Amino acid sequence: MMKRLTCTLAALALVMSAYIPAQAEFKGTLKRDQPWMLEINNASYDNATATVYYLGRDLEVAELVTVPSGGTVQTNITKPGRGVRRVIVEVDEAVNGEGTMRIVQGANAFSSNFTISREGDTCRWVFDVE
Repeated sequence: MMKRLTCTLAALALVMSAYIPAQAEFKGTLKRDQPWMLEINNASYDNATATVYYLGRDLEVAELVTVPSGGTVQTNITKPGRGVRRVIVEVDEAVNGEGTMRIVQGANAFSSNFTISREGDTCRWVFDVE
């Protein structure tokens, strides 16, 4: 029994170590009682997708935006509200895709360039909510 448990745990550890850990860039703090604007500028030849998650007790998809190749999309996002601790913005782009993400809430603005260099890469930005 103990040998089987040890083998199972070793196999699980091996599988878990094979995956690349999630990587995200902390960008700042958003206010919970104010809506905000998300702008994605897609400079690549393929469409990009931006997903906004609200993380509280559960993970909720707040917005899903498709950005055409060479295009820019601006969308207003509802205020995070009560119980949301983090906002995660994730951009999925084709290989060798690049662009700019900008968030504006009141007088605060956050901006970041992104480049996708490998298949399956995703750019993530995390915001605390106060």
